[in-house]
Amino acid sequence: MVHAALLVACGAPSPRTGPGDGEAPVREHPAAAAPETARSDGRAPPSVEGHDLALPSDSGRAPAAAPGLDGSSWLSWLEAEDEAGRAFMVARLGPDGVDAPTEIVAGPHLLANWADVPKVHVLPSGRRVAAWLVRPYELRVAFERKEGGFSAPVVPHRGSAREFGFPAFFDASGPGEDDEAVGLAWIQDGSVRATLVRPDGADPPVVLDDRTCECCRVAALRMADTVFVAYRDRSPDEVRDISLVRLAPTVPFGVRPPTTPAPVGWRIAGCPVNGPALAATGSALALARFDGARGGRVEVLFGEAGARSFGHPRTVDAGHSLGRAALAVGDPDEVVVAWLSAVPAEPGRARILVRRVHRTRGLGPVRQVATTTAGRDAGFPVLARTGADFVVVWTEPDAEGRLHLAARRFPASSLPAPA
Repeated sequence: MVHAALLVACGAPSPRTGPGDGEAPVREHPAAAAPETARSDGRAPPSVEGHDLALPSDSGRAPAAAPGLDGSSWLSWLEAEDEAGRAFMVARLGPDGVDAPTEIVAGPHLLANWADVPKVHVLPSGRRVAAWLVRPYELRVAFERKEGGFSAPVVPHRGSAREFGFPAFFDASGPGEDDEAVGLAWIQDGSVRATLVRPDGADPPVVLDDRTCECCRVAALRMADTVFVAYRDRSPDEVRDISLVRLAPTVPFGVRPPTTPAPVGWRIAGCPVNGPALAATGSALALARFDGARGGRVEVLFGEAGARSFGHPRTVDAGHSLGRAALAVGDPDEVVVAWLSAVPAEPGRARILVRRVHRTRGLGPVRQVATTTAGRDAGFPVLARTGADFVVVWTEPDAEGRLHLAARRFPASSLPAPA
């Protein structure tokens, strides 16, 4: 399987304690009923009805997207300029196309890799905030200014560590409240931490879980007065399932012990570089995850009642899945999931696939967005909602191996609903 070749060695095991209370994390038991499955037979599904989308980028990489307040989305990426380095760019994805991009920061110090990318977040007021990586491997955060441009960067973390990365924003304020602060979670030397960041500094970080995968993405989301942070956990015997932490949106966060919805017991001696994705649909929290314990599969789970309990996992792809899942909100009680799946007849190639997942009605048919490389050059597909359409963005190498961004736009109506 391709995902086995993408493993990254993590640090040496260390004693495990709970997040501040000395207790081991609480684990949820899998549902008694068998999960719904949809095994892939390796054949190409029908292509989604859409069109390629031209992006204002010549040599972009490390894409990400954030939902806006008006039904649009904000696409961000790193643009390779020249010997001077890279530029962190952002552009609005609207119903009429892609607006002219804005530069957030540029220079030779900017850093990214195929999995750890800069992020933009839109606060409840519409103000944007950005996080990016700088050499040797640290995070910086900046806020959009009313007069234009972004503020001087803030360092959200403290202390010395080998790496600070995989940032994930969450709202610290609700609609109509002061949004001078934003929540940020990240991975720091095999632990997941969080803090509140302001234009003039950051609160002391709080450890959410002190033993996690070092190289898998973090996802964070606020629903009502609860923040959810999802990440790939790491037990003393190297089980690396996806776990979830609940916390309040203000420091000291009131961190609750981690839970692992429907654990699968994936034991692996290195980081699989395959983190979770979160989305809120109605009162339910949707969680997408990759699991390599059973041959490689992508699953979506829905959490009810504040995500204190989760329903049966919906297996959206099994057998050839490479993971790298992304979620976007679809119709009520529904999400759309995008992921990579290997092409059995073409080693080294992969399909970017999408389908609807409804909270109660199950799975819609699979549709293919594009084919690409199965390796790191494809990065992690980005799935964004803009008006009545979805946009998928990924990184594509050309014949000379130079990377650029590729995108495809398709109407939501082109994705069949669950039966």
